[in-house]
Amino acid sequence: MASHLQHLFSNMSLELFRLPAQVAAASPLFLLPSELRLLIYEFVFAYPTSSAIPLLASQQLRPLLTCRQFYQEAEQLAFARTVHYLNCAGNTNIQRRLLVLDPGQVSTIQHIRVSTTAGRFYERMQPLRFHIDHIRQPPLTLNTLTIALDVPSLEEHQREADIMKRVRDQDMLLHALWYYKNTNKVIVENLTFRKRMRSRVTGTWTCLDEDDGAYIADELLWRLEISEFEDYSLVPWQDHALLTNGSSGLYTAPSQNNLGQNV
Repeated sequence: MASHLQHLFSNMSLELFRLPAQVAAASPLFLLPSELRLLIYEFVFAYPTSSAIPLLASQQLRPLLTCRQFYQEAEQLAFARTVHYLNCAGNTNIQRRLLVLDPGQVSTIQHIRVSTTAGRFYERMQPLRFHIDHIRQPPLTLNTLTIALDVPSLEEHQREADIMKRVRDQDMLLHALWYYKNTNKVIVENLTFRKRMRSRVTGTWTCLDEDDGAYIADELLWRLEISEFEDYSLVPWQDHALLTNGSSGLYTAPSQNNLGQNV
């Protein structure tokens, strides 16, 4: 039902937005009680429950163009339910998308998906992390932060030096993520060479579906969900205890009920 409503509103939104305000206000939708309209908005902006890649934010937020009243009533819910895509591969400014939004809209965001490479992850993510750590305004308090890594090529899979670098970068990436706070859950996709990794970061591992081509030769791709995080005591790559005897100070993410709007 959610996908049907999303498709329906996507097709009609631009046309309705051009209508005079009095015509839009006469829509049967706005004759319903506000409680029922809220339920409809929750269906329209339903957070994806499967592991499939969700719609782009530009598509997911399109129903807000229906009319001004729709926008005013559903804006906060829409931005909270929508997965917002950021890119920090290459020289792309990871904050670019956030900077074009109103600070009030940014503060309601609860789901972010970042496309990046495993190398230099700590440095690439630092601008965004300032907002997640509430050091810079507007602050971000996330329900899910998904990191979608690039997939190594077949050539990289066959060169031992490239394999060792990928494993090392992945270990460093997980250690960096282990220090995140104000995030309920971190999901890392396209991890590979799992047996070689030394990280002791704990979480739920899921093998990505090989039938969809999510594999590299004989090496599977993995998805890791992390919901327990380390305290800020050391810079991740200087914390040798993480690679040897371990360290104390686990931080458990707050429950969804403590994250503001429950989605």
